[in-house]
Amino acid sequence: MLIFRSLKFKLTVAIIVFGTALMGPVIGLINRTVSELILSEAIEKGLVIARGIAAASEDPLLINDDLALFSSLKGAIENRGVVYAMIVDKKNIVRGHNNVNFSRQPYIDPGGEIFKVHKDYVIKAYWDKSEKLYDITVPISSLSATDKIGTVHVVLSEKIVREPVDRASRNITYLTFLGLFLGGGGAYILATVMVKPIKLLVSGVRAIGEGKFHQRIDIRRNDEIGELTSAYNDMAKGLEEREFIRKTLRKFVDKDIADELLKNPDKVKLGGERKKVTVLFADIRGFTPMSENMPPEEVVALLNKHYSSILPIIDRYGGVLDKFIGDAVMVTFGTPFTQDDDALRALKAGIMIRDIRRGLNEKLVIEGKEPIHMGIGINTGYVVAGNIGSEERMEYTVLGDVVNVAARIEGLSKEEEIIITEDTYKEVMDSIIISQEKEKFALKGKSWPVTVYRVVGIKEA
Repeated sequence: MLIFRSLKFKLTVAIIVFGTALMGPVIGLINRTVSELILSEAIEKGLVIARGIAAASEDPLLINDDLALFSSLKGAIENRGVVYAMIVDKKNIVRGHNNVNFSRQPYIDPGGEIFKVHKDYVIKAYWDKSEKLYDITVPISSLSATDKIGTVHVVLSEKIVREPVDRASRNITYLTFLGLFLGGGGAYILATVMVKPIKLLVSGVRAIGEGKFHQRIDIRRNDEIGELTSAYNDMAKGLEEREFIRKTLRKFVDKDIADELLKNPDKVKLGGERKKVTVLFADIRGFTPMSENMPPEEVVALLNKHYSSILPIIDRYGGVLDKFIGDAVMVTFGTPFTQDDDALRALKAGIMIRDIRRGLNEKLVIEGKEPIHMGIGINTGYVVAGNIGSEERMEYTVLGDVVNVAARIEGLSKEEEIIITEDTYKEVMDSIIISQEKEKFALKGKSWPVTVYRVVGIKEA
């Protein structure tokens, strides 16, 4: 029948057989270990009792106080597992017994085998009918006598060991049968769970063969099937990315850079080239205290709305968005291709961003909201432009002192004010209007003051 050849049936039977074969030795090992442990504890307890009796029996034994000897034995049999206890003098006469009928009778050695010998005690094991007993013998010594004056015998029954072991064996047996039952059911369920992803993988591979690269298999497992599923999803994702890379790359990379990388894949490697660019930094003033009083969702919505008004202007004037830095943006003009009017286009973009921001602030004031002010800094010079990072993750950016200075002078600008360096001013001096003569500021990390200009507008505008 098909059921006997199925993976579910085979796995179920295999787990039951394996569990049965394994539990036999395990139960035996547990029983032996538990027996040894309980017996050891019982003997230690018997030794403590026998030594206590021996310590209390020295004087009564010397003065023939049988009543005191009986009293010292009476509490011994109240301990679980103690069958009887007695005191035997050096003449081998029972001087004290928990059963008074045995007192003043000759002591008869029950025989048996030596279980354990120590310098101050001897333990024998022997059988009494169907019960195994352990005779713990401890000497009674006297400070006034050179030899021992008697011995204490405390006899323990093996029942103290057998009863908990039998109880543990029964419990383990019940648990074993329950485990086999649950294991069989679990095996059946496991086989069902294993077969299901295999069928999904077969279906997914067929879909990939038909060109449906969006196909994914949603299985999260930490085993070989999970690894196979993950590899399949990675493959499908890679094929889908290659299929749609031309449509998606421009959403994350400037269109000129994207076209250049697609046209020349060899340029997708670490390294850069020295070129002249103009760097623009635009930053919101007082954004940190503003965001502290706003929920995170509103902060994100505010930034998205702010950037949505800036990015079209950057594209319009041919700028490349290098990165978002929280509430600031860094834009370069001159990458990946340098043009003669890079500085002028950067300045025009900055002026339009300023004017758009002023218009938006007027609307915010009418709506009863706080206006959003920003400052703009622009610098021109030579940088290293290229892919920075590692072979696994890289970013096209520009590096150099020009970038640092642009960021620093942006911090000098006031609300909706544009500040440019002297290097940028030399590029656009014939086309701009400045508010005052040049100013000099000492910037952190610079050995000499930096000359800047505050721009009002463009002459041709």
